[in-house]
Amino acid sequence: MRYRELIQFEPIEEVIKFNQLSKEDYRQALVKNFVFSNAYEKVLIPEICRDLDYTSSSETFGLQIVGDFGTGKSHLMSLFSLIAEDAGLLPLVKNEKARQVLGVIAGKYRIIRFEMGSTDELWNIVCEQIDDAFKAWGFDYSIADDNKGMYKDRLNRMMAFFEEQCPDKGLMIVIDEMLEYLKGRATDDRLNRDLSVLRSLGEFSDRTKFRMVFGVQEQIYNVPQFQFAAKMLNHANDRYRQITITKQDVQYVVQQRLLHKDDSQKQVIREHLSHFTEFFTDMHAHLDDYVNLFPVHPSFFE
Repeated sequence: MRYRELIQFEPIEEVIKFNQLSKEDYRQALVKNFVFSNAYEKVLIPEICRDLDYTSSSETFGLQIVGDFGTGKSHLMSLFSLIAEDAGLLPLVKNEKARQVLGVIAGKYRIIRFEMGSTDELWNIVCEQIDDAFKAWGFDYSIADDNKGMYKDRLNRMMAFFEEQCPDKGLMIVIDEMLEYLKGRATDDRLNRDLSVLRSLGEFSDRTKFRMVFGVQEQIYNVPQFQFAAKMLNHANDRYRQITITKQDVQYVVQQRLLHKDDSQKQVIREHLSHFTEFFTDMHAHLDDYVNLFPVHPSFFE
């Protein structure tokens, strides 16, 4: 007996590449291959979509997606931002309940999506990305040239222009690798300015058609080297809902993507493992877990 007879192996994209999301086949594959654990289906996706629903009259927040390397943080951000950008991708979502919830935001946004790779001021980076996107969309407007008033005032004027051009759309900014950027800016003056920008973008995500989303490896208020800016950290965090990917979610993805089996394959594995239950404490009670986590050591086949 061979592994390929008992496992429907599907390779996982190691690193989600934001700069590849303009390719239709890449976009479709990311949506189609997304695996929804119970937490994704029942908690995380509904929470995300509740805050991205700009038709809601309830208080809404920016989103802070928290997940260590390899947990699927970038895949999750790609999933909901792609569907928010293109309703045509919604039918590719395999989970029916998640598909229904994601339908609320499907096709409702223009998306500005990028990974941090600069040491410039956060406000300058955001303005540059907005200006580049507007230019690509054929809009004659520059938020970088607007130096009047507070950040909120400039965002208000930018969104007023945007809504004139796209009255049926919202504008979502999605940024990955935010934590590494902020760590590189961890001095009193620079970090406080960046956190002030982050707070303003989160505040502006409340009951407007603008949303700010960013991904980090850990919750930024837990980072020891940021504690000198604890007050500003708290102000910024108050304006974001934290969506945390747990180890259980990752384990479920591995089972479904790398170790997926149909019922007949599971039965073959179950029958074989049942011969060994008398030798291992509690193995009989947890036999389904062993089946789901198969493959075991290659000696299984000897």
